[in-house]
Amino acid sequence: MNPSSLPQFIVRKKSYLLASLVLVTGYTAWGSFAPLMGYPLEGQYFDSAGVRLHYTDQGSGEPLILLHGFAMNGDLTWRRSGTLDALAEHYRVITLDCRGHSYSDKPHDPEAYGLRLTDDIVRLMNHLDIEKAHVGGHSLGGMISFKALSRYPDRFQSAVISGFGWAEPEERLPVAQALAKALKEGGGFDVLLETLRPGGKEPDWMTVTVANAVVGYMNDEAALAALADSMGALAVPESYVRVNEVPVLFIIGSLDPLVADVRRAEGVMQHHETRIIEGADHFYIQRDPAYRSEILDFLSRHPIAPAATLDDAA
Repeated sequence: MNPSSLPQFIVRKKSYLLASLVLVTGYTAWGSFAPLMGYPLEGQYFDSAGVRLHYTDQGSGEPLILLHGFAMNGDLTWRRSGTLDALAEHYRVITLDCRGHSYSDKPHDPEAYGLRLTDDIVRLMNHLDIEKAHVGGHSLGGMISFKALSRYPDRFQSAVISGFGWAEPEERLPVAQALAKALKEGGGFDVLLETLRPGGKEPDWMTVTVANAVVGYMNDEAALAALADSMGALAVPESYVRVNEVPVLFIIGSLDPLVADVRRAEGVMQHHETRIIEGADHFYIQRDPAYRSEILDFLSRHPIAPAATLDDAA
């Protein structure tokens, strides 16, 4: 990705004049999103039932598989925030770029997403000869991890669900459907930005404009629309939540609107803990040292038994 091509993209989005103003003046919104420019570090690839997926593998010890948020990638969510390096001092950290994102393949058919997003985690584990791992994800990655946990509980020792909670399917669908519709019609990511605005505060128009330009530049919006169309399949029913046996950490910022969904799980879900990082929001919680400390503390209390590999299991 060449940052110098940004103006051409913005012309297509009919925002050239505004974006030029942002670049010239150094407006704070640009300062927030400028770090997103540039391609992530390239890692390795594997085949997930015909879809080529990208991942990175860093550190040693018990495996921890991490998934990023919607329209992001493993590099932005985990490495550039400093979280990857902090966790890789203690664990073998594997970041997966979900299908539809980054270097991974980007199908345009909704049938290519849904539950297949959870299958990708297990196929990556099989590819790496990992029988059991910790799993974690932020936002969309948390949604996928939570659903994977309900489908493949024997493959996971614990789960860290970040920037995401639990809600009934009918509460999730309207936002996912509105997001898919907006992306199909060229409406950008406004729905997502408004839904996740810190502390319920209305995002300013400049931030929304720059975010749409930068995040749109990074992604294939048709692929993301297809993914959004499939999100209903990722809902976790209450019947599972009540019988969950895998230790789960919900970790979320106090300014994240989804904190209410985390609270909803209390008194319903078995074997889970909640950590709320004061003053953190949905988008930048990984930068808070307390976030990493809480994750490391949780993982240390739920170690994987030795010899958890496919060869040993055989």
